[in-house]
Order: sequence, then structure tokens, then C-alpha cells
Amino acid sequence: MNKIKLIYGLTAAVIVLILFSIGIDLAEKLSEKLPIVEYNVSQIEEMFLSELDNFGIEEDWIAKKKIWNNVPDSVKYYYKIKVPMELTIPEMLLLFEQKFEQYENIAVENEEYKINGTSQLQILSGGKLKFRAQFDYNKEIGRVRPNVSFVVGELENLSEQDRKKLLEISYPCALMLIPSPETKKIVESLSAFDKDYVILINDNLTGELYEMDSGSSKRKVKRSISNIVSNFSTSVKVFVDQKSDLFNSVLFNYVKDEFRKKKIVLYRLSTLKNVSEKSEEEKRSFLQYHFNDVESNEKKVFYITAEDYVNLQTYIEKYKKKGNKFVPLSKD
Repeated sequence: MNKIKLIYGLTAAVIVLILFSIGIDLAEKLSEKLPIVEYNVSQIEEMFLSELDNFGIEEDWIAKKKIWNNVPDSVKYYYKIKVPMELTIPEMLLLFEQKFEQYENIAVENEEYKINGTSQLQILSGGKLKFRAQFDYNKEIGRVRPNVSFVVGELENLSEQDRKKLLEISYPCALMLIPSPETKKIVESLSAFDKDYVILINDNLTGELYEMDSGSSKRKVKRSISNIVSNFSTSVKVFVDQKSDLFNSVLFNYVKDEFRKKKIVLYRLSTLKNVSEKSEEEKRSFLQYHFNDVESNEKKVFYITAEDYVNLQTYIEKYKKKGNKFVPLSKD
């Protein structure tokens, strides 16, 4: 009986192995027959035009031209793109290449016909030419986008790693610092980075040299202001929190006069466009509205917490790519 069971068991095992082997062969044959993903012309055109929009290229700068001398495996049309002088075509082509590298079975070919002049982009899928575009500089066009400045506060809420990341962001911003022994050290380290700073006067001034509040004596206030002006002399501007007890006290007129004697104007914090007072859903739409607003010639100056500034970098970079210029707060 045991021998019969053994024979049945071995027979069953052999059958399972045979079926498994057949299954592998069948799967391999089916995978060989699966078609390679191939993008059609309209799909590639849509991706290309979307990326052009990300560069702030306007519709009037894009022309679709017919190719009359068609050859096999070629396209019937090509796009002719006018590029403003502020953009660099090689950088654009590199970013196009990086964009399309994300898609399987798409290849990009770039060719520069003239140094600092005409360049061509070709996109292939399935080994076939599907798209062609020509880029030419044009001195008569330019992207109209507002200038932008950021004032970044609440650095104390950042981790050391994120603070380093913030300081290494390539374009300028102004850090908002509340006078204290700790922020004095931050100022001393800023020379290694392209960052301005501003001072905020509120109820959180700390350290014997800088401390003052609504109950301070005029003598104490005068000494603290003198120390602030002396130790933070490279500050671009001085802001005051209009919600603070100090601002709303009878002492504030004296504070303002003491700063004025030192030829320093106090700006209200409320004069800045506050991003961080918005809800998470509203922050992006608030920035989008102001980044796209070209009706006003004035510079857009935003207040944002350091945490939001780091978290929204990808979104902010999108508009830098479109042509918004990020300028120092000290530049009009």
C-alpha cells in the first residue's frame, strides 16, 4: 500500500513539473508576441506642447509648418519655435530630453545647426520618427512675468537638515530674524550664501542686549534699539508685527521715533503678501494668482514660513522656469 501511495505521489509531482514547464514556455511565447509600447504623433505633440507651456512659451511663438519633401518614415509637419533671448536653447533641449527619458520606448535626438542659433529636436518612438521641432532665438519677444521676492520667517521650526537645504536654494530670498544671541550667529554665517535678511520687532525679542516690551522703560528701549541697529546693521529692512503688544502700546511711538532718528523706517508685517496664513489648499492657488498677474508692474513680495518655503519648492520652481524672476528684497 505504501509503495502504491509513493508511486501516485511521484506521478503527481512529475505532472505538476510538466505543467509548470509548459506554463513557463507559454508565458515566454506570449510575452514575445506582446507589442512594444509605441506612442503616436498626437500623444507626443501633446507632451511637447505641455512642456513648452512650462517654459512660458506663448502660442504666438509656435508655428506648425508642413514638410513638403516627405521621405519614408518621416513626419508631415514640424514645429517652429521662437525662443526669447533670456532662455538658452541648449538648456531647454536638455530638459526636453530628461522629460521624455521618463517614457519607455521614446528616444530624443538634438542637433545644433548654428552656435547660439538654430537647433532641432527629433522624437522617436518604436524606432520611428514621430516628431520634429526647430528652435530659433528671437530678439523681438520676451516673457512678461512679475518679479518676485520672498521673506522667509520662523527658521527655528526647521530641522538642521532643512535649514541647510533652505540656505542652499540658488535664488535669493530674505530671512526674517528676531534679534537674539542665536540669530546674531545666523547673520554671521550668511556670508557664505546668497541671502539677505530682515529684522522683525515683536514681543519675542530676547537677550539682555535686545529685550524690550510694552512695559519697558524708555531708557531700556533706547539701549535695545541701539544694540539692534549696531549688531544687525546689514539688515535690508526692519518690520514690526502690528499684532504685538509692543505695537499696540503707548510706548510704540517712542520706539518708532528712536528708529527714525537712526534713519530706519519700520514696515508693518501686514504689507507683505502672507502665503502661510492660508489653508494648505489655498497656498498654491494664492501663489499661482500672483505669479501669473502681469497687469501690475510692481514687485510681488511674499511672507512665508521656512517650513512652507521648503515644502513648496517644487511648485515655486515651476514658475521660475516659466520666467518669473526671483530678485533680492533690496532690489526694486
